[in-house]
Amino acid sequence: MIRRLNFIRLLMLYTRKFESTDPREALQYFYFLRNEKDSQGENMFMRCVSELVIESREGTAAEKSINSTFYLLLDLMTFFDEYHAGHVDRAYDVMERLKLLPLSQESVEERVAAFRSFSDEVWSTV
Repeated sequence: MIRRLNFIRLLMLYTRKFESTDPREALQYFYFLRNEKDSQGENMFMRCVSELVIESREGTAAEKSINSTFYLLLDLMTFFDEYHAGHVDRAYDVMERLKLLPLSQESVEERVAAFRSFSDEVWSTV
């Protein structure tokens, strides 16, 4: 019995290693699949590129979330540094700019709703 290599499977397994970090390179490899079809007759190039686009969008959203969390934590660090240094007015200004805590009765519900959307890293810091 002669065993054959599944070119499509090999290519897809290979590109999984770097498609999230280097989608352009993965796209170059996917181009080799432009004339290949899966068992349902779907073009493999289109299928792989579609999945790559979806994963790239999710990755971009995750990256934005990580970046915003990082900068928020840096701002919180600034707040705590100012507070512990005795610069209460500057610490208050930082907290006012961040809009993390309600500074008036009217903003309580808005701040509580916004606070629920923060990551666990922010929750545990505040």
